[in-house]
Amino acid sequence: MGREAKREMVIDCIRHLPATFRYADIERPCPEVNRPTIVRVLGELRDNGEIRCTKGGRDAAWLETPRRVVDNIICGQSDSLGDRGLCWATIGIRGPASH
Repeated sequence: MGREAKREMVIDCIRHLPATFRYADIERPCPEVNRPTIVRVLGELRDNGEIRCTKGGRDAAWLETPRRVVDNIICGQSDSLGDRGLCWATIGIRGPASH
């Protein structure tokens, strides 16, 4: 299995997990994917704003951003508050800082 296929496997796994998940929740269903690949994919998704780390360290916990948490609401990507501000407020968490 190639690198891109393993990356896609991890991403697909995350999409099927609850909104809050841990590394082990990915590792169990993807035993053929090594730790560095999982960590790299988590980093990519974090850098893209798709997930965020809510607890670091050995028992790190991750949270998917509101696009998945709120059913049928796609938050905008613009820097204006617009719909994105409403989406963040709807689920009661603070959205990313505007630049």
